[in-house]
Amino acid sequence: MNLLNEVLEVPVLLEQMEQAITEPMRQVNGLIKDILAQSEVKPDVVYITGGSSRSPVIRKAVKNLLPDTPIVSGNYMGSVTEGLARWADLCFR
Repeated sequence: MNLLNEVLEVPVLLEQMEQAITEPMRQVNGLIKDILAQSEVKPDVVYITGGSSRSPVIRKAVKNLLPDTPIVSGNYMGSVTEGLARWADLCFR
């Protein structure tokens, strides 16, 4: 069996996804509000990384809290790997 050729499709409506992640998104919203309150500075740009940054639900949450701030994404998975590699380099020198 060649797993690279396997396809898994699970139809999910956006409303179902939003409902399924209500609590984690409440926590994300709280963290963003805390960061804004503690920094007392509005960011020029928000950089979102990792596979979940492709989620329209997450982007919508950030946009609701920072409507005039551009949202930028890089390499969805590579940036996380690069960050972990840099951190490991610092930790294990």
